[in-house]
Amino acid sequence: MDKKSLFKSMAAGLLILCLVLVSTIISTFKTGIGAVVDTALLSVCLMKLFGALSEKTVALSDSFARAFISCASTIALYFAVLFLNDTEIGIETCLAFTFLMIVSSALGILFFSAVGDIFSEKRYTFPQLAPRLAMISAAESDRKKNLRMAFFVGISAVYAVAVDVFRALPAQLLFLKNSTIYFFDNSLLYVATGYFIGYQTWIKMAVGFAYSLLIFVLFPAGDFSEHLMNPWLYSVILAFSLTNGVLAAGSAFGKWKGSFGGGKKGRNPVTAMVSSGKRGALWLAVLFAVYAVFFGIWRPGEWMLVWSFLLLIPVTVVSSMSTAIGVAETGFWFSALDDIVPILLILLVHMQDSVAILLVLTGLTAFEMAGIYYVLNCRVVQRFSVEKGTLTAFSVVSCVVGSVLTIWLVVILAKGNAIGGAELPVPNSKVLSMTIEGLITTLSKFRLPEYLNLPVFVTACVVSIVIRRFHLSPMTVIAGMLLPFGAFVSIGVGALVSWGMRRHGEKRMEVFSGLAIGESLVSAVMALMNLFSVS
Repeated sequence: MDKKSLFKSMAAGLLILCLVLVSTIISTFKTGIGAVVDTALLSVCLMKLFGALSEKTVALSDSFARAFISCASTIALYFAVLFLNDTEIGIETCLAFTFLMIVSSALGILFFSAVGDIFSEKRYTFPQLAPRLAMISAAESDRKKNLRMAFFVGISAVYAVAVDVFRALPAQLLFLKNSTIYFFDNSLLYVATGYFIGYQTWIKMAVGFAYSLLIFVLFPAGDFSEHLMNPWLYSVILAFSLTNGVLAAGSAFGKWKGSFGGGKKGRNPVTAMVSSGKRGALWLAVLFAVYAVFFGIWRPGEWMLVWSFLLLIPVTVVSSMSTAIGVAETGFWFSALDDIVPILLILLVHMQDSVAILLVLTGLTAFEMAGIYYVLNCRVVQRFSVEKGTLTAFSVVSCVVGSVLTIWLVVILAKGNAIGGAELPVPNSKVLSMTIEGLITTLSKFRLPEYLNLPVFVTACVVSIVIRRFHLSPMTVIAGMLLPFGAFVSIGVGALVSWGMRRHGEKRMEVFSGLAIGESLVSAVMALMNLFSVS
């Protein structure tokens, strides 16, 4: 690809990043739900406008825009907690958050560029990428397929409007007794997701769903969030995630072993890593050094905090690997990092300063989320023969720009409106603030949180190892536990359709991509409309 096309791809990605990042953060602050626009569709439009429309340019533009969007919306909520707690925010605090976001996200990308090869295995299908790949491929694919996908985008959009706007169709069916939990979600997006996941994966997810349903029957809850915090469920989810992450990290480091053993006797290990491309351990060492220097200067005298990163960074790697596997296998994201990090900080260094806790959480979350999105984007651009080095450079630049935009956008919003007030209620940040305060109060008395049951956790760790021997991934089981009951049933409809069609040799990927894109666009438009109407 020539330099002119690369520049146009980055320019288009930058415009989309700014647009979507601002709309997503404001929407999340107002309603608790992010309005993420289809960046692939915007990339197609802008590259056509710039006169450089091709699969490669669209893939790069889309990847640049996506590299930091989800990370930005999550960290913006962390930063908003400071304003909720009436913390005095000066220029030093803003720069500290910005610096850690930039460094951590960049090192997360570099780390996953080293370990990402394990996600090229065939068993990782990345089902959530199918609509995105279809949209990018449409830039140069045949006209008949494009028209068919456009038709089903329209069908899905009309159906979503009928469900969400006019209420001509029921959105949910069969509410469970004495709760707001429903047993069927009338969503074509979920049906399309089920098609891409496939019947076999859905059956494995059903193991987790059955356990979740059993816990609900035994311990009824008023809503699904309350249900997930049941210690018999949450402890299992956390145990499965961490155990799977440990095993995945061990597998990745095991594959690096050959990089150190090969070559001439006495060869420098660092040189071996660089020459073989396996730089994961080196980037983690750099991350620790940066954190040690930064927090040693920012909080002088608190060396326990500095040394705590010898545990916090490996835990982050474990969490990241586990989350990435879950995303690769099922398309669903679960990370317990925002639960684990505060608990470890409070227990290890008796941390009771919410600013320090949020700063550490911000850095480690940026490392995890930027790295995992790099893995997703890598899977996309490789499909269109884009060099990995080009994607790495685009991703790092995106994270630098996104970090600066995120922090200063929150500051601007806080100056114009009261964070936590009627204009910007930030419900997610309120929950996080109460959670951190509750953990500080509970753990300072040396008691585990009520939603964590240690015997259940230990038992689940053992079960997680056992079921892997039966070729059942713990992260696939977790996806079944985490999904609302109605969503799981709707996904099952798509999985059954996929099974029936594939038996007859049918693969209508563009049809189900259209169904997913259509409802996603309507959801984004509705969220943006609510953004400007909520007062």
